[in-house]
Amino acid sequence: MSRACAGGHRSIPTSSASTPALSRSRRLGRWEHIRRQRRATTTTRAFLKKRTGVERDDETSEKRSLFASGSKRSEIRIPGFVAYVDVREASTERGTRAIDNALHAGATMIVLQERGMNGGVGESASGRALYESATALKDLVRGRAKVLIQDRTDIAVQAELDGVVLTDDGVPTVVARKTLSPKAVVAHVSDDAVEAEKASKEGADVLLVSSLRTLSELREKVSVPIFVDVQGGVSTLLGEDSSTLNGLTINGANGVTICDIVSDEMCADEARVKLAVSAVVDALTQNAVNGDSVERASVDGAENVTVRPEKISLVGSKGEELIERERELSEGILTFLQDNCQDLDEIKLLVEARKSIEDLFLLVIVGEFNAGKSSVINAFLGDKFVAEGILPTTNEITVLRYGERKAREQSEDGFFTYKIPAEILRQVRIVDTPGTNVILQRQQKLTEEFVPRADLILFVLSADRPMTESEVKFLTYIRKWGKKVVFVVNKTDLLEEANDVRDVSQFVKDNAERLLGVNDPAVLPVSARKALKAKKANANYVGTREFVDSGFGQFEDYVMSYLGGSGERAGEALRLKLLTPLNVCTLLLDAAEQILETEDDEAKSEVAIAIGVKTQMDDYTKEMVADSKAQQEATRSIVQAAIKRAERIVDDTLRLSNALSLFNTYILGTGSSGVASQYEKLVLGDSEERLGAACEEFSAWLDRNNEAQLQAYIDAVKGRGFDASLSSVDNEKEERAKSLSVVSNFDHTAAAQLLDKSIGKAVETTIGSAGGAFVASFFLSGFFNSFSEDVLVYALGLAGAYIAVLSLPLKRSEIKSKIRRSAAAFLTELEETMENECTTQVGSTTQKISTICAPWAAAARAEAARVAECLEARRELKKSLEKMMIDVANL
Repeated sequence: MSRACAGGHRSIPTSSASTPALSRSRRLGRWEHIRRQRRATTTTRAFLKKRTGVERDDETSEKRSLFASGSKRSEIRIPGFVAYVDVREASTERGTRAIDNALHAGATMIVLQERGMNGGVGESASGRALYESATALKDLVRGRAKVLIQDRTDIAVQAELDGVVLTDDGVPTVVARKTLSPKAVVAHVSDDAVEAEKASKEGADVLLVSSLRTLSELREKVSVPIFVDVQGGVSTLLGEDSSTLNGLTINGANGVTICDIVSDEMCADEARVKLAVSAVVDALTQNAVNGDSVERASVDGAENVTVRPEKISLVGSKGEELIERERELSEGILTFLQDNCQDLDEIKLLVEARKSIEDLFLLVIVGEFNAGKSSVINAFLGDKFVAEGILPTTNEITVLRYGERKAREQSEDGFFTYKIPAEILRQVRIVDTPGTNVILQRQQKLTEEFVPRADLILFVLSADRPMTESEVKFLTYIRKWGKKVVFVVNKTDLLEEANDVRDVSQFVKDNAERLLGVNDPAVLPVSARKALKAKKANANYVGTREFVDSGFGQFEDYVMSYLGGSGERAGEALRLKLLTPLNVCTLLLDAAEQILETEDDEAKSEVAIAIGVKTQMDDYTKEMVADSKAQQEATRSIVQAAIKRAERIVDDTLRLSNALSLFNTYILGTGSSGVASQYEKLVLGDSEERLGAACEEFSAWLDRNNEAQLQAYIDAVKGRGFDASLSSVDNEKEERAKSLSVVSNFDHTAAAQLLDKSIGKAVETTIGSAGGAFVASFFLSGFFNSFSEDVLVYALGLAGAYIAVLSLPLKRSEIKSKIRRSAAAFLTELEETMENECTTQVGSTTQKISTICAPWAAAARAEAARVAECLEARRELKKSLEKMMIDVANL
C-alpha cells in the first residue's frame, strides 16, 4: 500500500478401593438453581451502574460488571469497506459529505490518517488537532462503522476510538494490543508480506495490503481478514474492466480499502459509492451465498433520490418501517430473555424502553414555577387547556395525551393524565412537571419514569430571571442521561429592548454549554402569551405581526423538525427514540452472553463428568479385583500353614523309632494311632476359625467399599438436584457368595481319617514287604543243602527287608503330596468363590451407580444442547440488532 495511504475441569475423582470416590462436598445443584443464585447477585448492580453511573450504597463492594466484555476481541464485519480520510479534511464540508456517503453506502471502517501537506511534505498536525478531529469524526460516524486512527494509539485511547491502524514504522502490534482495550481493533497495513504475517501472529485483527500479489502470498498463511487497496478508488470498482473484482474474489479478499475518499471525486456521489460497495459485496459473497447478490443501486441517481411521501405522520413511511422492525426485534429479544434469562432483573428496563416505541414522541416540560411552562404548553396546543397563574399551578406530574373530550384521570402511580382534543397530541405526549425545586425533592420518580424515555426536553426559563439555582442543579442532574434539551426563554414581552432578548439568550446559551457540555445549544426566545393570543384571534395567525413577534413560529418549527419533519434536524428525535431501546437490548444481550457462556462451560463440564462415570467404574472394578488378591493371600497363608503342620504329623509318625508302635497299631491293631487327635490339635487348631474370620472380613471389605462408592455417587447426584433414591433399583445387599460356606463345609474328620488311613497303608506296605522277604528266604532255604547257601539265602531276605524299611521316607513323600493336592483343590475352590463374590458385588454396585447417574447424564446433555441453541439464537439476534442500529444511525 502506498505511503499516502499507509502513513481444570472438575470431575468426580476415582479413589482407591479402600477409599470411596466423591467423598467431598458437591459443587453443583440443579442448573436452574445455580443461574438464579448467580443472577441475583451481580447483574442488578452492574447494569444500574452502567446505565446511570451511580452504584447503590448497599452494593459498593461489588466491583465486577456483568456487562463487561472481558477479553473478547471486537468482531470485523466482512465483506468490509475501509475508507481513509485525512485529518485536515475530515471536518471540512466536502470531507463530511464524503464520509457520510461512505457510511450510507455501507462502509465498515473509517480510518483517520495524517498524510501531511503537499502529498506528505509539511508540518504534522498537533496532538490537539488530531484529538479534536478524532472526536468530531466519531460523532459524525455515530456507531455506523468502526473509527480507527493511523499509528496514534495514544489518540485512540484518549478519544475512545474503536482501534488503530499500524504501519511498518509504527509501534509493534503486541505493544498496541497491550495499550488498547481488549475490544479494540488492531489493524496492520503493509506492502511487505513478511511484516504482515508477523503482525498477524502478534495479534492483528485485520491486515490491509496494497496489491493482489501480497494478498496471494498471505492468504494461505494467515486466518485474519485481509483487505486490499483499490488503486483508482471507486472509479476502478465501477469500470468496465472486471479484473480487479475477479482478482479479489479468486485470491480470497475479505474487503477493500479506499486510500482517500475526499480526493476521490466519485465519493461525492452517494449513488456511485453505493454501487461500488454493492459490487464489492457481490463479488466477495457470490460463492458464500450461492450467487445471490445484493441489489445494486442505479447510477442515474433517480432511483437513489429519497422521495418524501405526503406527510401523514411526523416520522414518515421510512420511520414507520423502522419502528415496526424495531418493535418486532425488541419483542423477539424480550421473549428470548424471558425464556432463557428470566432471572435477569433488568429485563424490565427493556419492557419500559419498548414503551417509547409504542407511545410515539414524548416531550417533557421542565422549569421553575412561574417560568411560564403552562403558557408554553397552551400556546403550543392552540388553546388554554392548562391552568396558568402567578402562584404554582402544577403540583404534580401531569401527562397530556389526546382524547376526544377533555378528561382528567389519576393513575395508580400518582401521576395525573389529561385527555385533550388537540390534534398534535395524537403524535406527541407532553409531560408537564412541577417547578424544578419541587422536582429536586422528588427527582427519582420523574427521572426513572420520564426523563430516560423523553424524546425532547423543553427547559422553560423566565426571561426576567433565567438560570436560577434550582434550574442549574436540575440541569446538572439530568446531564448524565444525554437527552436533547431545548431552552425556551419565555416572557420576552417583559423585556423592553431587543438587545435585552439577545443578551438573555446568550447568557442562557453560555451557561447551557458549561452545564451540559454541548456545543451550540438550542436557545429559543418566545412570548407564549402573545403566541396564544394571536392563535385565538386569527385562524390564519402565522403571518400576523403579533405571532411573528412572539418568536413562537421558530420554536414550533424547531420542535416539529426535530421530532420528524423536514430540515437539518429531521430524524434526530426518531433516531434517539429508536436507539434507546436498542442500547438496552445491546446491554441485555451482552449480559445474556456472559450468563449463557458460563452456563455453557458448566454444562460441558457436567457432560464430561457424566461421561467419565463409566471410565471411573471400570477403574474402580480393576482396583477392587486387584485388591481382592491381597485379601485372598491371607486365606492362602492360613491354608499353607495348616499344610505344613499336617506334613509334620506325617514326618513324626512314619519313623523307624516308632516301628513297634506302628506295628502294634496298624498290623496287630492293639493300640490307637493318635493321628486324629494330632490333626485336631496341630492342623485344625484355630485355622478354621482364622480362615472363617478372613472370609468374613473379605465380605465385609467388599460391602464397605461398595456401599461407600454407591453412597458417594448418590450424594453427588443429589448435590446436583436429581432424585438419587434407590427405590427404582435393588437396594438389598447382594446375597453373599459362599466363600465362608466353603470353609465351614470342609470335613475335617474325613480329612483326619484319610490321613490316618494313608499312614496305616504306608505302614502295612512297608511291613508287608519286609515280612515277605523273610518268608521267601525261609522257603528258599529248603532247596539248599549247605550251610553257606542257607546263610546266603537269609542274607538276601534280610537285605530285602532292609530295603522295604528304607522305602519309608518315600511313603512319607507320597502322603505329603496327597495332602498338598487336597489342600490345593480346597484353596482353588475358595479363591474362585471369593473372586466370583468380588466380581458379582462390584458389578452390581457399578450397575446401580450407572442407573442413578443416567438421569443426571441425560439432563447434562440436554442442558448443553439447550445452552448451545440459546447461544446461537443470541448470536442471530445480535446480528439483527447491529444491522438495526446501523439503519437507525443512518436516519
